[in-house]
Amino acid sequence: MKIFIVIFLLCLPSQIMAAVLLNGNTIEYTGDITDAQNTRFKDLLDSNIERITSISITSGGGNINAGMDLAELIFKNQLDIIIPTFCFSSCANYLIPAASNKTFGTNAVIGWHGDAASARWRDADIDAMVSSLTGKEKQAKWLALRAHYDQVIEQAKERETALYKKWRVNPDIMRLGLKGNVKDAVLANKARGWTYSVDAMAFFGISNLPPSDSWQPKSTSSFPLIIVNHIQ
Repeated sequence: MKIFIVIFLLCLPSQIMAAVLLNGNTIEYTGDITDAQNTRFKDLLDSNIERITSISITSGGGNINAGMDLAELIFKNQLDIIIPTFCFSSCANYLIPAASNKTFGTNAVIGWHGDAASARWRDADIDAMVSSLTGKEKQAKWLALRAHYDQVIEQAKERETALYKKWRVNPDIMRLGLKGNVKDAVLANKARGWTYSVDAMAFFGISNLPPSDSWQPKSTSSFPLIIVNHIQ
């Protein structure tokens, strides 16, 4: 498989305020993907079920399972997705493949940085959680937390695999930048992750994408991404 990458930068506002609002036939979802935001989304959807046709989202991602919860609502209700400016991490991983038709703003930045398996808690993270404990109590708590978080990730991986199978999309779209020359480019350029052209997204099975002359993948000075233009 040959991968063609390029790097260029634009500017992008960095702060995203959290809100879930109804605007005509669209629910506008901004900020982190969370259980609370999803509850608001579902309430609006349920109370306007005959009216809602799309979700417009601006998000840097959020909790893995919250992302999959939102994706399942989108898929079940056959909603279109509109990405005006920014969609990263869980937003790109789950909402784009789950949605029906996709519309991207001309300057929208869309990026990936790994799948559920790559979100594994580091030992250092658990060390910080038990730093106030000592002796056998600290050791027991550390081992319990390690087992708990490993189980959380295993369950998320299984759910993620099942969803991608249902969506008929290749989950490698979430993993390409974790290995090979894309990973090398990410590390060399201190990028936050990677992004794809419309053709490259289609390679993985993403359908109903916008025409390539209406949107091109982008990176920003404050949020650098490696751009994957073609995969052969």
